[in-house]
Amino acid sequence: MIGFEEKRKVQIRPIAEAKARILRSNIGRVTIKDTRTRWGSCSAKGNLNFSWRILLMPKKVFEYIIIHEVAHLREQNHGKEFWKLVQFMHPNFDHSRLWLKKYGEKLHRIG
Repeated sequence: MIGFEEKRKVQIRPIAEAKARILRSNIGRVTIKDTRTRWGSCSAKGNLNFSWRILLMPKKVFEYIIIHEVAHLREQNHGKEFWKLVQFMHPNFDHSRLWLKKYGEKLHRIG
């Protein structure tokens, strides 16, 4: 039987791989962590880390977090080109950012 953490990876990895293909990039490992200050991160080696709490988010916000980290495969900063990539893959990302501003702090306190 698949453990809870593996179920999370099963949900995240296919989305991350599909979005990375759009950018002609590859992802490394996908890791689930218990972070209280970040939703995700992307290493220089293409490894993606995510907070388990993203699974509690609405689907579009969940996907935005993944897309945000995948965009870092091409742009390691939050400059203009980075946001163009995010918008290309998730045109209404501003709605997801608003949701995170409204509910994100409460989610970080869970667990």
